[in-house]
Amino acid sequence: MIGKFLLHKNKQFWLSGIALLALPLCGNANLPCLSLAPEITTTSQQLDNTGKFCLQIFFNQGDLIEGNYMSIAKLDLVTVDHQYIRQLSGNGNEFIFTVPQSDNYQLIMNGQPNQSFTLTWQTTPANTPKAYTLISPELIKLEQALLTNKDTSVFWHKIAEQGTPLIEPYDENNVIMTFLWRGELNNIKIFGSPTGDHDDLYHLDNSDVWFRSYIVPKTTRYSYQLAPNIPITAKPIKEQRHAIVATAQQDPLNPHFYPSDGVDKFHRESYVELADAPVQFGIKPEINSPKGSLTQHKFKSHILNNERDITIYWPANIQTLPPDDLNLVILFDSRQYQQKTAIINIMDNLIAHKKITPTILVMLDTLDSQTRSQELPPNSTKLADSIAAELLPWLKQQQINVKPTNTVIAGSSFGGLASSYIAFLYPQYFPKVLSLSGSYWWGPKNHTGEWLSEQFAQQAPKAIKFYLNAGLFEGNLLTSNRHFSNILRAKGYTYFYHETASGHDYLHWQGEFAEGLQYLLNAHD
Repeated sequence: MIGKFLLHKNKQFWLSGIALLALPLCGNANLPCLSLAPEITTTSQQLDNTGKFCLQIFFNQGDLIEGNYMSIAKLDLVTVDHQYIRQLSGNGNEFIFTVPQSDNYQLIMNGQPNQSFTLTWQTTPANTPKAYTLISPELIKLEQALLTNKDTSVFWHKIAEQGTPLIEPYDENNVIMTFLWRGELNNIKIFGSPTGDHDDLYHLDNSDVWFRSYIVPKTTRYSYQLAPNIPITAKPIKEQRHAIVATAQQDPLNPHFYPSDGVDKFHRESYVELADAPVQFGIKPEINSPKGSLTQHKFKSHILNNERDITIYWPANIQTLPPDDLNLVILFDSRQYQQKTAIINIMDNLIAHKKITPTILVMLDTLDSQTRSQELPPNSTKLADSIAAELLPWLKQQQINVKPTNTVIAGSSFGGLASSYIAFLYPQYFPKVLSLSGSYWWGPKNHTGEWLSEQFAQQAPKAIKFYLNAGLFEGNLLTSNRHFSNILRAKGYTYFYHETASGHDYLHWQGEFAEGLQYLLNAHD
């Protein structure tokens, strides 16, 4: 018997599925699809003997749908005529999305055959956008033309030929960068704008043009997504911002995106690299660079009470290298760096060009976003204790016994904050820190923020060398990095800090990673 749960007035009732059941075929031929009434918000079912199940649900355009699941390995969203829309799994056991139009949609589940599962979701209605202003010469001309001719096809044809964002001259050092979207929408935001926030695009009156313009340096290298039809709700600001993830996707008018193998448009980011953006060393494979090798491992921490994947990069011909000449780099967020950067090419080329001596790179994976946000900030000393007391001995068992003076601990965002804190607690093991857009704004509950900066300011300087980078488009994070670097200078630390015309993204972190290793592992250090 097929049944389902109905949530009503905070109570859960078991309903017979007979009256509500329909059996259209879903994305897989011959796979029946259970059709749920709109008031159903949770269901417990069982995957079939091939490990599959299909649910059909009606969703309204622009509404925010967010939820979670248990005992499902893969969750996809498709149309009723079997057109694939996006993958919903991959962010722990949570999902969030909107749909392009009001219609029935199907959720396709995959997992262990005959496995019981639970799926729960809630829906929040959409809202409307704001007014606009213009600084783009091209849009000023279009606005005037629209007074007599509502046809925007010539404008869009020109944009299609040159791609987005629209780049126009401003002065000797800057350009006007305008983001664009075509269509009828409720609203649209830039996911990670040059202000460091998630800004609204404005709707050009009497047209199908949405836009937002910024004045940015000619050295800009920057990635972003656009998020159309975001539900703006009465929820707290933090939850409203989270809703952007539901529709954030690559810019359809920008031909440049990464990663190239992103599973769908929601898992890819668009980017722009202006002509004066600094060259990033080593991101392309070179025929003459000897290739290192990768090994995969499991690392269990008793201190953290969990297990994670570790990927180790071994430089070419490591067996012939004197142990004292080897460097060790420990890097957080392994999966993201391997998927979104050219980190392996960078390592091969740095070593081949003798920018650094041969280096072992140990990349630590994070379990999920929630665990990451708990482990990496200094909520406790557990992560630092685990790295010092468990990871280093484990690495020795893998024949990695590099002297501390040749050891770097590295990361971006929370990873940069964690690297700095671990070095602060254990400078005898980690005397070199590579921090990219470190989240020094962080503070524990009931604290004003920048907690780690306070610790560095209050204690005597330690034997730690830093490489710090932050982007001009990172808002408060940029301010906190400036503050942290000022404290390092005042306390007499050896450090290098600089700012780039970039955002909070792996596109520029990969170049800074190469620069940071050269500074920290300089042969004359």
